[in-house]
Amino acid sequence: MKHSYLYIFLLFNGSLFAQNNLLGQWYLYYIEVDGVQQYSIIPNNYNNDYTYKTINFNDNNTFDGFVCSNEYQGSYSVIDDSQVDIGNFAALAGSCLYPTESSLFLYPYFNVLTNGGGQPNNIFTYAISGSGDDEILVLTNPESNKAVYGRIRLPESRLPGVWYLHSITRNGIESTNDFNPNFSIDFKFYPGVFTGLSFDGNSICNGYFGDYYLNTQTSLRFGYFGRTLAQCNDIDADLYESSNFSFFDDYPNSYSILDFNISNSGDDEILVLTDEDGDFLTYGRQTLSVIDRDFNETSIRLIENPVFNSLQLKFVENLGNVFNYKIYSIDGKLIKSGNLNDSNDINVEDLNSGLYFLDIIDKSAYRQQLKFIKK
Repeated sequence: MKHSYLYIFLLFNGSLFAQNNLLGQWYLYYIEVDGVQQYSIIPNNYNNDYTYKTINFNDNNTFDGFVCSNEYQGSYSVIDDSQVDIGNFAALAGSCLYPTESSLFLYPYFNVLTNGGGQPNNIFTYAISGSGDDEILVLTNPESNKAVYGRIRLPESRLPGVWYLHSITRNGIESTNDFNPNFSIDFKFYPGVFTGLSFDGNSICNGYFGDYYLNTQTSLRFGYFGRTLAQCNDIDADLYESSNFSFFDDYPNSYSILDFNISNSGDDEILVLTDEDGDFLTYGRQTLSVIDRDFNETSIRLIENPVFNSLQLKFVENLGNVFNYKIYSIDGKLIKSGNLNDSNDINVEDLNSGLYFLDIIDKSAYRQQLKFIKK
């Protein structure tokens, strides 16, 4: 008889132990449907409630959670240390603020939890690995589709924000951005017009815009690309702009998929976008001229700043090169260009008052950027 009591006690304690492992809040990482992993299309951001995805197993055999600010709930009953009965599922009949997130992530996730929309068999298998903050929970429904959770949130995405174009590399040949230090792309958290989120940017003579979302954790899908239709007064600038735009506007396809990788940290972060041919765009958190180039930063100086009618340059050493210059407005527009073959002075009498960027470029394409104020 003692042995029977002990056997029942062990079974009871085993069930409690399994249930206690499930208890508490879990963060949804991804789902797997028909063998294909699908993450949220929205870059993870701790200040954005729409990236907050949870399930919480309560000690009264109920669960609740949020996805895309859609609340859901239901009941559960632990069968043993690998099976759980999930039922009575109910959710707000809502959708995500971001287009495409509903169809690619919200609704498929709910289908996983309801076993394809409420099949009679609601017995899920579950497995918990790791410990503490490293615990991972995998729920698998009878159709073998899965939801994967962790005890802590996925790392915050470093993608959103402004990135400045450093170079374009095609067929192994790098072309440095010598046209506009403010040539940039801005990944926003605003909803896109048609899909996902929105992006926009400044190039040399035009602005551009479109929609994007996370295709996978390491690739982005761009669509609905648009641009203004200005022509640069420089054929090389036009070609450089077009080369950049073609990464996002993969005509005749309606979308473009680029792998992305972010390295370094803080102001030294580097973003690389790579297409299927291995060509890539390189961006940084700072403009190229601020962190790169082979000039000594003190090689060229402004004798006076602010200036009235003339920029007077002082070459600290005889560099022995022919120099060209370009002047940009604070919004990145090319205002004036020329060469310094015969003089170290640049006439700026016709410029409006304000802050400007002066790029000094030698015949080897090395550049130094100076800022000046026109009175």
